[in-house]
Amino acid sequence: MYNALAVLFSIFSISISSSIATALYLLPQFRFTPHTQPNTDLVNKCTFTLWHKQVQTNSARINYIQLNELQDHSNNITIDIAALRPVTARNSYSLISERQAFAIEGLLDNTNLTIRGSDGSDEIRCEHDGVSFTSDDNKLRKDAWCASEAWNDVGTSPGSRLQCAFPCEKVDDEEYNIELR
Repeated sequence: MYNALAVLFSIFSISISSSIATALYLLPQFRFTPHTQPNTDLVNKCTFTLWHKQVQTNSARINYIQLNELQDHSNNITIDIAALRPVTARNSYSLISERQAFAIEGLLDNTNLTIRGSDGSDEIRCEHDGVSFTSDDNKLRKDAWCASEAWNDVGTSPGSRLQCAFPCEKVDDEEYNIELR
């Protein structure tokens, strides 16, 4: 009798642990960012890190980007862009070109951010609420910019990391409550 109960208990615990493991695997993967006081230059800005890869062929340069998070320093929030994408696309790079943009629509101030590539070039062009800035700006402008690191030319798909910023407005608590309804 004791052996039968022990066998049933082990089958039951194996079944429960595999169910828990399956449930944990199916939960969305979120990244937590530690809260730090923003640089005073970024108080009225939104910032993001843009990963840029380029596939080079004999006749073309094809640009891909990955944007996982956008920090809205004005409203003290982090928007997890990766979690908003389909599960199969969360860790994927998105194709950008003159005709194909990566867009983040419906930011808190009811504006959009669009990112385009320049065909045959390394340049990335961003636009937010009528303000345009590029990967070539390298912090030359005060209102919006992208600062690019050196290209990593190892392998067939070179890449770079860009730190970008653009103006965003503080949303009043009243506006924020209305928007969440």
